[in-house]
Amino acid sequence: MRIATRSLLWVVWVLSLALGHVAAASTVTVVMAGQLTTASAPAGATDGSLTAGATYTLTLTYDDATADLAPLDTHFGDFRVPAALSSYVVTVGNYTFSAA
Repeated sequence: MRIATRSLLWVVWVLSLALGHVAAASTVTVVMAGQLTTASAPAGATDGSLTAGATYTLTLTYDDATADLAPLDTHFGDFRVPAALSSYVVTVGNYTFSAA
């Protein structure tokens, strides 16, 4: 009886570990930075800050529970940004673009 009780308790413990944790969504932030290698724009279209060597930063924040709009495509994810709980900010030269 003692061995059977221990075995049963062990099975209950393993099942509680396997089934007891509910996956929770989390917020993911991706930051990319670099320098422009080339830049061209019609004269007067920018303030002159978009030149080769200008730095850029992109910050993308999203909820990893956001549904893939094309789940059958196993090679690429299709997500709409901004979606619920997502945002992005791009800064390049003297310009900042954002959506939240």
